[in-house]
Amino acid sequence: MKKLILGVLISFFIVSCSSQKSADVADSKQQTSSQTISIPKPQNIQTELKSGKIIYKNNNQELFSKEIKYEEVYKNQISVLYKGDVEGVEFVGEFEDDLKLGVFNSSAKNKDEFEEDLKKLLENPNILMAEPNYEVSIDEDKPFVNDTQYSSLWGLQDINIEKAWENTFGDSQTIVAVVDTGVDYTHPDLSANMWINEKEISGNKIDDDNNKIIDDVKGVDFINWDTDPKDDHYHGTHVAGIVAAVANNALGVVGVAPKVKIMPVKVLSSSGGGSTLGIYYGFKYSVDNGAKIINASFGGRGFSYLMYYGAFYAYKNDVLIVAASGNSANNNDYTKIYPASYELDNIISVACVNQNNEL
Repeated sequence: MKKLILGVLISFFIVSCSSQKSADVADSKQQTSSQTISIPKPQNIQTELKSGKIIYKNNNQELFSKEIKYEEVYKNQISVLYKGDVEGVEFVGEFEDDLKLGVFNSSAKNKDEFEEDLKKLLENPNILMAEPNYEVSIDEDKPFVNDTQYSSLWGLQDINIEKAWENTFGDSQTIVAVVDTGVDYTHPDLSANMWINEKEISGNKIDDDNNKIIDDVKGVDFINWDTDPKDDHYHGTHVAGIVAAVANNALGVVGVAPKVKIMPVKVLSSSGGGSTLGIYYGFKYSVDNGAKIINASFGGRGFSYLMYYGAFYAYKNDVLIVAASGNSANNNDYTKIYPASYELDNIISVACVNQNNEL
């Protein structure tokens, strides 16, 4: 419909302008022909990779600095302008000045690995330019994700999540610990994004990674004190989905950061309750095993120094804690909820609102 309306408007413009004098048209043509645009040829462009961006230069002067949008890359390919023969580059066609155009089919599983392949190509002296081969589409309104329930996720719309997704969907190297009732790590919208303790060998009854917990391959349970963090409530799985439900699988919902990894740490029981002792262990385990963000969607009225120390341990190790401020619309400066009310710079206290932005 948009294209039809645009076509009608353009046709109307052409018809309405056709009655102008031929001299005016001639003048217009002359003005148009006098305008010239000049850009450097691709073989004169230098490209380099820096902090997730491709820097395009001409004569060492920066022309553009463009973020790599890994999610938009066509079939994991890198376009390459080169001379001679380059191992791994598939010849596509001739270019100007006896140069060649080709593609490198990356086997990368994430943005970091893709950038590493791009970096290696740019280090080759026979390669003049390399850049992601991005996907384009006739569907100008193509949504960011095809998850079936995405349109109902009004919270993501409210925070303008697609603006963030223009830059990143998150990264698989970032681990978010969901310290909660556990996580259903077999859930079809979560299983691909679950953290695995690769330092531990499953089932050998040996503490391979020397973290004093045997066979914690999938996470840990500080309620039953075992290594199966399977959710027996629902809350932790719900939270994990908000954080990192898989994107573009034509299924269910999508998370805020659908490429990060979820570390399940069970500290709350099937009834939703737990203890500050368990929270301390949950925070410490998360930090010690590589989490950079801890989600703590729970709270209590009583100040616990032990839980405070666990949050401080995260602070010392540059780990962020996102903590719930409670669901009662109280002012936490007066009605304390912990851990959200601990005065530590690594804690973000988060309230919830309804669709009318009311607490």
